[in-house]
Amino acid sequence: MINWKIYAYSEVKSTNLLAEEIFDKLDPLAVLIADTQTEGIGYGTNTWDSPLGGLWASFVLRTQHCPTITCPKPLFSMATALAACDTLTSFGASNIKIKWPNDIIIEKETSFGKLGGILTNVKYLGNEIEGVIIGIGINLSSKDNYSKSTPNYYCLDQLNLIKTPEEVLDVLIIQLTNCLWKTTTKELLNDINALLYKKDQVIHWREPGKQILKVKIKSVNEHGELVIIKENNPFIVTEEKRHFLDFS
Repeated sequence: MINWKIYAYSEVKSTNLLAEEIFDKLDPLAVLIADTQTEGIGYGTNTWDSPLGGLWASFVLRTQHCPTITCPKPLFSMATALAACDTLTSFGASNIKIKWPNDIIIEKETSFGKLGGILTNVKYLGNEIEGVIIGIGINLSSKDNYSKSTPNYYCLDQLNLIKTPEEVLDVLIIQLTNCLWKTTTKELLNDINALLYKKDQVIHWREPGKQILKVKIKSVNEHGELVIIKENNPFIVTEEKRHFLDFS
């Protein structure tokens, strides 16, 4: 049995930042959850609105307690996104997809709504991986005060699904455990790619100073990187080049 220790807080700057600060004091498998975050962290330099009512949590996994801990960091993000999609689908949500590299979205007819996001940090002890911290935020209530600067945000209750953060976390823990302990990498990739947003569809590659190209989304590989077809050839997109992708 996989036992997670849950640490609950009313307000923190960021569950990921707190997990970094108290990493050595936490149980080997821990979940930090907060009612609100005052300095929520998004991808890159982005911030993350974290009002009361959403799920704001960080999973902490130490190397010796998770057999898949040595898998590449981006694949951890993808595995967590898959667990979140499976969680939301279990509540009755449909058209839930993974937008590479770290977004959980609902696919709409001509666009998407952003339900949540993943932020993964790797902890090192010397040159060895000591563990990982996987932050996740899921927007649950549209009544909450989200910033107008939050792009494409969407909330679970807009799908007529009313769930508390605790209800979502309970199922998410089960789904993430299944992804990381009970699934092979091949099975994990198959499931991720089945939910990959815009898979086999054409999007645009906008590299500064160069011609805008039409490219096709192919798959996520075993390293968690995105494989596209660019100028008729497979091309690997790393996280550093994610900004060149235009999904609109």
